[in-house]
Amino acid sequence: MPSHLLESDFKFEKRIKVLNEQIKSESYSLNSDSREAFWEFVRKSQNLRYDRLFLLESGSLNTTWKDEQKNHIGLEFADRKK
Repeated sequence: MPSHLLESDFKFEKRIKVLNEQIKSESYSLNSDSREAFWEFVRKSQNLRYDRLFLLESGSLNTTWKDEQKNHIGLEFADRKK
């Protein structure tokens, strides 16, 4: 986890650890590029409120966010190399 994140952002790392535990018996794992893209987005999007975070079978993180007007955005943090 990036060291410069606020204490409130530790929930993301905790959720990622839970997701990793849940998929240990599956045939996929968390993609490191997806994880980096997720943290980059978090750093740049402090005005959005976290809603949900889950892991796709592709290994990519997927999340939904809300803004102050309750608009939703859903993002998949895919492998940048593909």
